Amino acid sequence: MSFVENILTPIIQMCVYAFMIGGLLTLIFFGFLKLYKKYRFFIKYRIFGYNYKIDDVEWCLEAIEKGYSEVDIKKLLLIKGEKEKKVAEIIYIYNKLLKKLKGGNINGR
Repeated sequence: MSFVENILTPIIQMCVYAFMIGGLLTLIFFGFLKLYKKYRFFIKYRIFGYNYKIDDVEWCLEAIEKGYSEVDIKKLLLIKGEKEKKVAEIIYIYNKLLKKLKGGNINGR
């Protein structure tokens, strides 16, 4: 009885606590990744202060003039051979420019 009480029970408790802490850290890590994917361009352009690339802005303005939607832009860029990350960045710029041209504040203030 002393083997179970003195050795086996603490080992089981340590394993349970390790799984609980590991699960919590995993949730925090994947939650951070999800938030980063959602706000990566906001962080890049707003917090770190990078400027939009002129080529991307000109392309987005042409797309706005032609009346393209986000879906049309995504199709065109993917057919053109752009990567998903670049497509998402251009759509982010497109949305900001569209909001600014409609009279909204680009910074959301």
